Amino acid sequence: MVSQQGQQAQIAAAQPKFREEMADNFFANIHQDKRVYRGSTYNSGSPKRGGASPKTRRAGTRPKAVDPFAIDLPKPERIPVDLVRHLEEKPRLVHQSAASSQTDALKPKEPPKPFVPKKTGVDASTHIEEASLFDFDREVEPLASVLVAKTIEQAQMEVEEEFEMSALADYKEKWVNSRMASRSEELAAVAEERSRMEATEAERKKRVMWREGEVRRKIMCQAATKRYLLDLCGDAVHSLKAQHGSFPSIERRIVATQFMPWLSSAVSNRLAKVQRNQSMVDALVTAVSSTGEPAAS
Repeated sequence: MVSQQGQQAQIAAAQPKFREEMADNFFANIHQDKRVYRGSTYNSGSPKRGGASPKTRRAGTRPKAVDPFAIDLPKPERIPVDLVRHLEEKPRLVHQSAASSQTDALKPKEPPKPFVPKKTGVDASTHIEEASLFDFDREVEPLASVLVAKTIEQAQMEVEEEFEMSALADYKEKWVNSRMASRSEELAAVAEERSRMEATEAERKKRVMWREGEVRRKIMCQAATKRYLLDLCGDAVHSLKAQHGSFPSIERRIVATQFMPWLSSAVSNRLAKVQRNQSMVDALVTAVSSTGEPAAS
């Protein structure tokens, strides 16, 4: 009982006097945890606690050093542009051209007729004024002018059509003649090409036959050579053995073919050098003897 009370007293004494402050990122509710729901980020940054240190304040009031490489860029060049021509409205040019039409000229407008009251009575349908009679010349003139104009136009179109048909016939005849000429040229070119191809084919066949004959002769020569050389090696060996008793030694052949020519060339070169030196000595002796005789006299 006493030991149990002592343990409880030790546990009570081990507890701190004040509670520890909770961390800033500690949330009692999971819905307030930023890792679950971030929420608005308008005021998410937490302000720093306490003021700035004296060293930081002194560094803030100190003037900044001038950087020699901090050179400002040159200001953009402003080129003045004349905008007067854009502020004035340009006159719009309207192209005009005169064109003819088939309509008749407009007649002058007739003056308005005087007011005539409506006819009544028995003479309402039989009364005819003198000015209201039918004028044949005036009424037939536009019809006659239209008929004459259409007739002349039709005749002109027929004449132009005849000219066009004759021109088309001439063009067709020229075209047919040119096609016939080109066709004859093509046939001549085809015949020439055919003859050239036939000559080329004949030449190729001739070369093939000549090559076949050459190959045949070479094969025959090869067969004859094989038959001739079939026993040549054995006969040569037997003849060498009969003449020399055995094959000549390799050393003797090397001495005869390589050493002796080299020795003779070396001796010849040495003799040439000795003769040249002897001639030089003789020339010097002759020169000295010729120069010494006048001095002695």
